[in-house]
Formats: sequence, structure tokens, C-alpha cells
Amino acid sequence: MKIQSYLVESPLFQLIGLQKNLDQKVLSLLKGQEVSFKEGLVLLTLLFEKKSIGPGELNEALDFSKSQTSQILSKLEGARLIKRNLGTEDARKISLELTSLGAVKANELIQTFEHLDQIIEDKLGQKELRGLIRSVNILRDY
Repeated sequence: MKIQSYLVESPLFQLIGLQKNLDQKVLSLLKGQEVSFKEGLVLLTLLFEKKSIGPGELNEALDFSKSQTSQILSKLEGARLIKRNLGTEDARKISLELTSLGAVKANELIQTFEHLDQIIEDKLGQKELRGLIRSVNILRDY
């Protein structure tokens, strides 16, 4: 079909196809982890920050909506991966921190994501990978 050659040559449709493929790969890798991609990002954020942060800071860092964050935090708290702490001076101020189980899970996720990063790096090589990251940043900022 004629549409096939258009789709193959279109940067837009190639990027959309890449996103679908990556989504499937990430979902497949996370299947045994018992957390979603966004839940994993929350755990990694708390691990990397090495301090307790509030839900608002999490929204800004990860570009989540308040309702998304609330649902994710409820699930992670129910799974005992994080805990919410009320502020000592202001009980309305909530801070989040990883539990020991959450830290273990976050470190497992790092290994999972590094595995996928390594596959991409092996396929492209360092020079092409840097070019890809530069190009993606240009397109994202567009």
C-alpha cells in the first residue's frame, strides 16, 4: 500500500511507533516488579533525592497531575513501599519517604531500567546515543 512508504518516511509516525514499542518493552520488563512505570518513577525520585519530599515537589519533578500523584501514592503506601509523614510544625505539610522495602524495590527498578538502557546503547553505540538524546531534547522542547 502507498501509505506504508509514507509511514516509513514520516518522522512523526516513526516516533509514535518507537513510543509504542518502548511502552511494550517497559511494561514487559516491569511485569514481575509489581509496580507501574509511573509508580517506579516515584520510587526512583525518592531514592535519588535521598530526602523526604512533598507531593507538590513530586508533581513538578515528574509532571504528574495531583490526582495521578494521589492515586500512585495511595497504592505505594498500601504496598508499604513509601510512607507519608505529617509535618511537625504544620500537619497539612506532608513529606514522603521510602520504606526499607521501597528502597529495595527502587534499586531493583534501577537494574531493570539500566538493562533497557544498555540494550539501547549496545544497538546504537555512544556517538549515536548522544545524538539521539540531543535530537529527542530538541523535539521535546519544540
